[in-house]
Amino acid sequence: MSFDSRLMAHGSWLMAHGSRLTARGSPQLKAIILPMLTAFVLINTLPNHISNVAQEIANIPNVVEVYSITGEHDLMAIIRLENHDQLDDAIPGQLAKIQGIQRTNTVIAFRRYSAKDLESAWDIGVA
Repeated sequence: MSFDSRLMAHGSWLMAHGSRLTARGSPQLKAIILPMLTAFVLINTLPNHISNVAQEIANIPNVVEVYSITGEHDLMAIIRLENHDQLDDAIPGQLAKIQGIQRTNTVIAFRRYSAKDLESAWDIGVA
């Protein structure tokens, strides 16, 4: 039995017990088990603070990835949360208070698409 079919077969059990299983687990594990809100935080830092700020952001709970990026912003953090109420604690409550951050801009994802999702859509005739 494949992992996908096992996950589907046990999905209701995972939804019922997922929060207990992931209480001390990683945000990545939570993202697999529980429905999640994904926020992309674009960050401007003071000059020469990118590395230190990135490391501090990476240590914040629910931050799953931090990237240095090109363009108008210096960093991008990906945050996965269980609900919108947690945004207040995660972004203005923790992330924006890090010394060296000048400005943040948060973008919330509505839906995630993957190559597999798009391939399936074409298979059923969605254009």
